[in-house]
Amino acid sequence: MKKRFQQFAKTLRAPGIFFLKLLILQFALKSLFAWVNPPGPGEDDWRSVHALGGILQWSLSVDAFTLLWLCLPGFLCLLLASLSKQLNAIAKTLALWAFVLPLAVASLLNLADIFYFPFHRQRANADLLYVTGHPFQKTFVQNPGWTILALLIAGLICLLLFRFALSLVRQLPVRKSSALFFSGMPVALAIVWAMLRPGMVMPNYPLTGIRSSSLVYVQQSAGTLLYSVYRHKDARVDSLYYMPHAEARALQPLWKNSKPMQVDAPKRNIVLFIMESVPADYFDMDSPFRLPMPFMDSIRRHARYYKNAYSYSHHSNKGIVAILAGMPTLTEVPVYHSPYTRLPVTGIGHRLKDSGYTSLFFIGDDYDDFGFAKCVNWLGFNTYYCREDIPGNSGMESHTMGLHDEYVLEFMGNQLQRQRQPFLAVHYNTSTHYPNDLPSSYKRRIWPDGLSPQMKSMLYYDECLKDFFRKAMKEPWFNNTVFLFCSDHWMYPDERKPSAHARQHFRIPIMWYDPRDPNGKNIRQPVSQLDMLNTMLLLSGNKQPFISYGEQLPTIDTTGNRVLYMRENAGTYQALDSQYLLRFNTVHGKAESLFDYKSDPLLRKNVLGKTGAVEIRLIRSMQAFLQQLSIHHLNPAQALDLPPLN
Repeated sequence: MKKRFQQFAKTLRAPGIFFLKLLILQFALKSLFAWVNPPGPGEDDWRSVHALGGILQWSLSVDAFTLLWLCLPGFLCLLLASLSKQLNAIAKTLALWAFVLPLAVASLLNLADIFYFPFHRQRANADLLYVTGHPFQKTFVQNPGWTILALLIAGLICLLLFRFALSLVRQLPVRKSSALFFSGMPVALAIVWAMLRPGMVMPNYPLTGIRSSSLVYVQQSAGTLLYSVYRHKDARVDSLYYMPHAEARALQPLWKNSKPMQVDAPKRNIVLFIMESVPADYFDMDSPFRLPMPFMDSIRRHARYYKNAYSYSHHSNKGIVAILAGMPTLTEVPVYHSPYTRLPVTGIGHRLKDSGYTSLFFIGDDYDDFGFAKCVNWLGFNTYYCREDIPGNSGMESHTMGLHDEYVLEFMGNQLQRQRQPFLAVHYNTSTHYPNDLPSSYKRRIWPDGLSPQMKSMLYYDECLKDFFRKAMKEPWFNNTVFLFCSDHWMYPDERKPSAHARQHFRIPIMWYDPRDPNGKNIRQPVSQLDMLNTMLLLSGNKQPFISYGEQLPTIDTTGNRVLYMRENAGTYQALDSQYLLRFNTVHGKAESLFDYKSDPLLRKNVLGKTGAVEIRLIRSMQAFLQQLSIHHLNPAQALDLPPLN
């Protein structure tokens, strides 16, 4: 008996060592991920041995589960090789590549996430399928050093995986009984594990044991991507229920009405500048990243500037929907790519068309990059202008993401000269997008010390806006126009100092400039990019009810201590009022931290359980928001309190 046990142990030695090597490789990749992307204030749960031990335990468990299933095709091929002498050589070759290819793809996804995580603050998911061309075909080529390093690491990983798998395949025992045990035991183990831990298939399953801020350090990118693609194709949105639907609708009503500042005020033209990746840090007087911007600063002195403005998410394709439709995105993929494009929403183009407006969208990017052409058409815009529509574009200097802003703004100004009023014109700029490359004339400038590429591109954009306004001020439509500025999401003001912060990495600039009202004002009440739809409808004189998750900017001061909502990732949402920030775990359906960001700006002290009515209010508001958002997708009639749909 002892001899047989020793024989079995010897037989399992090779697959055991193979599996151990894979675990070590994944641990190295995760360690590199954590080193490049450390947790920020309010997200650091590693301060105790107990917490760190829990993270390591869950990380090992997720790695083992994922690797076991990735290796399953290879072990099935080895099982076939052990059963048939005729197919032995062919099955071994198939086994080699059945091991290498899935493992290489999974490992390279983990490697890619090390560099891509700062842009979307979560592991790879189905959204990556819609933006792949940008980070991998355009952005990386602007950074040859990082590209070469990434390629070298990727090549080393593939070589190691090939050697690991080749060594395993060559050690398949000659004896049939040993070979069956060698190849069949991992297959049986995978099946048993799946029966015992079915929840491990879900990437957010570790949230049952760790905080959401630690989740990305535990997950496997292959698992998050595959599950997200499956969920997208299966069109699944979880139904969230925390309270009676009538109570949720009362706390988070979706039907809104404009509250005009002046009765029967004339319709105003609206020009909206959606600013790509522009953080609030550039505008904050007390920020180390404060940037003197001659034009924007001059406008701000005569504008309503919202000091506490926030984006809904970290993604451009979610930001554009939040701004132009007042709609938070619940799915991983952009809603205009999802099965939910027939949801009842108020598209700004459709609604303004009913009020006699013409709506125009301008971007220097290629046609439908990020799916923006689909989005703009879905929301009812009359015209979509992109790079191909600008005369002579082939001879103009380009940013990595499209034509530089100066050319697009000049084209936009020319189009507006001929435009019948009233109109809505939206400019989505590209030059402030990473990698922040500039026209050759700007690259040769002598810059002040310490400016990051992001800061330089912002100064370039500021000058482009100055030129646009200098010409626009001479046009008859100018004084009948309100100009709105809103960033699509926050991004690092300096890539050399990539620090994250649970509140700060949602803070964006929002500004309202009316040439008829030269009195500037700084407004401290929290506002959101979800408020932009309401504000544009207010300016249009809209009097019909509409669907929105926001409010209108000019009347924010009268709304009391309102609550805003932000999506960190699929498992974590945040609620924020004028003093507190709540982080909410959607897997548990419970709050996991609460910070008084006014007295504790670095978010070092979790006061959850110590504030009584404050946290109850924020939690109930958060739950009502999530419940209404999920029911809006699954049963719009119930969320909107409409008659049942036939």
